[in-house]
Amino acid sequence: MKTSVRTIATRLMSALGKEGIGAVNTFLTDLEKLAEIEKKMRLSIVLKNPMMGTAEKEKKLREWLTKAHISESAIKMAQKLVAMGRLKEIQKIIDALQDLREKNFSITRAEVVSAVALQKPQIEKISALVQKITGFQAVLLKPIIKPEVLGGLCITAGDRRLDATFSHQINNLFRHL
Repeated sequence: MKTSVRTIATRLMSALGKEGIGAVNTFLTDLEKLAEIEKKMRLSIVLKNPMMGTAEKEKKLREWLTKAHISESAIKMAQKLVAMGRLKEIQKIIDALQDLREKNFSITRAEVVSAVALQKPQIEKISALVQKITGFQAVLLKPIIKPEVLGGLCITAGDRRLDATFSHQINNLFRHL
């Protein structure tokens, strides 16, 4: 019977969660590197080559992932996925693990749209504000640059939205004229 992606992610979270959010984040970073390598090199296809024996496939995989500075635990995970023929599902596993991380560690995702790139101190202040408003312990803030907003910010976290962009204010003025 095929193990679901969610079950794989749940097992990973059970093992990693004991070590804390840092361990989960590090593992996710390694899985994201793995996903990028799989996408570029099409590892799942290369590793299905019947001309390569299992030992040779494991050796090649380890060689490629070691060059990418991927941790031993992520390499072992990759080897298991290859053995199960499921390496191509790595992005689904990453997504499921990110969802579990957010639930287990009280993290929310948010976006901030601005006309220009925000500096790190600005992003930190916005994250703190979103954290205070939402009550989450941490915020994963995704900055988005859209010159058409002209200035100001539009912050979206979950179903909450604060639009303080100049374009929004100008549109409101026109609606009331």
